[in-house]
Amino acid sequence: MRAMKKTVSVLLSLILVLGVMTIGMSAVSATETNTISVTSDVAATKTVDYVPGTSEQVTVTFSLQASVPVLNFDGVITFDKDVLQIAATNTQDTAFPVLATGNLVANLTKTDGRLPFNSSRMGIGANGFDFSTKAVLATVVFNIIGSGDTTVNLDVTEMTGTTSATPTTNESDVVIINDTTNDNTKYTAEADAVVTPEVEPAIPAIDSTFLYTKGLDLRGDVGLLYMFKSKPAGYTVANLTIGFQGPHDDQNRVVAYKGMSPFYYKLMAAYLSQPVTITIYNNGEPVAQDVVALNDFVNEHPSSNPAQQALYEALLNYGARSQTALDKFTDNMANKYIDPTLPAITSDDIAVPAGVDTAAPAFTGLGMTLFSEGAVLGSSTAISLNFRVTSANAATFANTTATVNGEAARFTQAGKMGTSKIMNLTIPDIPAKDMDDVYEVKFTNGSNTATYKVCLLQYMKRRLAANNNNDELCVSMYNYHLAAKAYFGD
Repeated sequence: MRAMKKTVSVLLSLILVLGVMTIGMSAVSATETNTISVTSDVAATKTVDYVPGTSEQVTVTFSLQASVPVLNFDGVITFDKDVLQIAATNTQDTAFPVLATGNLVANLTKTDGRLPFNSSRMGIGANGFDFSTKAVLATVVFNIIGSGDTTVNLDVTEMTGTTSATPTTNESDVVIINDTTNDNTKYTAEADAVVTPEVEPAIPAIDSTFLYTKGLDLRGDVGLLYMFKSKPAGYTVANLTIGFQGPHDDQNRVVAYKGMSPFYYKLMAAYLSQPVTITIYNNGEPVAQDVVALNDFVNEHPSSNPAQQALYEALLNYGARSQTALDKFTDNMANKYIDPTLPAITSDDIAVPAGVDTAAPAFTGLGMTLFSEGAVLGSSTAISLNFRVTSANAATFANTTATVNGEAARFTQAGKMGTSKIMNLTIPDIPAKDMDDVYEVKFTNGSNTATYKVCLLQYMKRRLAANNNNDELCVSMYNYHLAAKAYFGD
């Protein structure tokens, strides 16, 4: 059996504290208003206004009430694909909640400005769709991607009802709508539309009323830093809260307002060009707001300290290579304001500290084998060791423990491979300047022990060598380490 080559994986990110500077943001108001008309062959027209660039979505709803059970329904919703786009959150069940109880077919992924759908509910034991009271026939959420007056239209091509409680024959069929008939004595229908604004308009910028200082965190993690005044004029602190909204769900929250306490929003490296919104609420109502991306902040506040500026640029170049590696937001690169050129670094340039093991031990008697070794670069860097545990060795591995530099470490299951488990051990929270630290990982199972000394520089050196020194992500990561080392020292 061919031996499996050990893989080295990288998941990207990081965060830093750049300095503390006050900055104001001005609100942008939109003036253009357009109209969406909701039309159909079954209901009166409904119109709703939206503001391009501010209004984010429109939800269009058609409701139906019929005097007889409906056996089958066939229709199509049309729209201007240059202005509207079917949102990915729509499903057949949410878009057609009643028709979904039958044999529904709805194409929510077409890109030509049409949403065709049909459904039937007939046969032995079936009693059709119940629209005896007004119910939702169709409700579709559209993203607003363009501008101008536009129309969403529902064209019902077929609707058949029945006079039987348990329809089994054609004799009880009632034609309500087809090519030649539209019997509106047997139904009523309504159209509606609701526009959702992307942001609340006219929220003032966070200014000196609230803001004490604003900057970035460079010490270990990488992210935005805010500090607010203890007693903002005109407000009662007990009524204030602060909301954070950005690209990372685990960072999005609303917290109590605390003056002179640091608030952080940590960012993965591939997200350094993505905006973070900070909103101050008074009794739940937004009263001030700031929107900023980390790379924009660095561009607007360059450092007069050459070592600090070099650190900023190394960080942004690393973020951009992370974006490319993960194919994230490549139309808005983190390093768009600076020279993207990386220094010429090869594996020979990386000096691994003494004592780092060049190969893993055998792990005899521990019930595991090393499967992969790599770096996990989140808001701070981590070393990741993955071990394969076969079903035959599971009982032995259950008694294996680990320490990192003498501190207890924990295994977690990272996946499965056939009947084997992949167990992970992570050494977390390694600041960029400390990527040259050596970690002694000791494994114990009774009298059986194994020690493996690891270092992030060893990972980088191996990765560069394996890719013939052609690896911009690894080069940018090492260059960021050098810049952090030069600025922060040991």
